[in-house]
Amino acid sequence: MKSDIGIGIDKVSALVRNGTALRSNQQVLEAEQLKTEQRRIELAANRKGLLDILSLFLGQELPENVVLQQPTSDSDKLTATISRPELKLFAYQDSLFRVQEKMVSVKNRPRASAFFQGGYGRPGLNMLDNNFDFFYIGGLRINWQLGGLYTAKKERQILALNQQMVGVAERCISSQYQYTAEAQEAELKKLQQLIDTDQPLLICAKK
Repeated sequence: MKSDIGIGIDKVSALVRNGTALRSNQQVLEAEQLKTEQRRIELAANRKGLLDILSLFLGQELPENVVLQQPTSDSDKLTATISRPELKLFAYQDSLFRVQEKMVSVKNRPRASAFFQGGYGRPGLNMLDNNFDFFYIGGLRINWQLGGLYTAKKERQILALNQQMVGVAERCISSQYQYTAEAQEAELKKLQQLIDTDQPLLICAKK
C-alpha cells in the first residue's frame, strides 16, 4: 500500500506542477500515506508484543525479525472432546455419593464375629472346684444396630438429591462449554475463509 500510494503521489505531484491537478488531491494521498505508516507501526508493535509473550512461553528470546512457521489448520480436528477440571470434579463427586450410598447399606447390615478366650487360673469355669485349671470359651457374636434402619431411607434420599444437583450442574457447564466451542469453531472457519480470500492479494503483492 505504501508503495502504491507513493507512486500515486509522484504522479499527482507532477500533474500539480503542470497545473492539471489540484494540490488537495496530492494532500489526500499524503494523508493516506501517513495513515498507512501509522498502521504499519501499530502492526509492528502488536507483533513485538506477541513475540514477547511467545518468548515467555518458550523460555527463550525471539528476535523481532524471526520467521514463524505458519501452522496448518485441519477443520476436521476443530471439534474436540471438552476436558475441564470442573467436569472431572463433578465425576468425582458423583463417585463419592455412590460410595456413600453403599456405605449406608453396609453399616445397617448385621455383623457377625467369632471370639475365643482362654486361660489358666483358680477357680476355672467350675466355680465349685477351687483348684487351678485351664479354661476357655468361644462362640459367635452377632451385632445389629437397628437405629440405623430408621435413618437409612432419609440418608439415601439426601444422597439422591445431591447426585441430581451434581448432574444438573454438570449438564449446565457442559452445555455452556459446548456452546462456546461451537462459537469458536464458527469463528475459526470464518477466519480460515478470510485467509483463503487473502491469498490472491498476497500473490499480487509479491508480484
